[in-house]
Amino acid sequence: MNASYAEFTGLPGCAAKVMSLLNQLTGHVRRKPSNLVFSAYRRSGCTDTSIVFEQYADDNAVNAHVTAPDTVRFNTDLLSLVERQCPVLNWLTPC
Repeated sequence: MNASYAEFTGLPGCAAKVMSLLNQLTGHVRRKPSNLVFSAYRRSGCTDTSIVFEQYADDNAVNAHVTAPDTVRFNTDLLSLVERQCPVLNWLTPC
């Protein structure tokens, strides 16, 4: 299994748009059979910062997710709404 989390902070005044995009993506990703977990959160006390935890069945599933039209569209739309041009993506290894 492949697990990761992404963290990104919306620009001032963009939090609602970021959450709308994230909610749309969440619906698409959760319907994919190779997606095991896709959960979005806001950092406590900082409503502009979002954290997404994702888990996929294997490398092929990750590649399919990253190249899927809905994911590409989300990442493209997100770029103008967040502080960094590339959200921080952290891969996780089981203990």
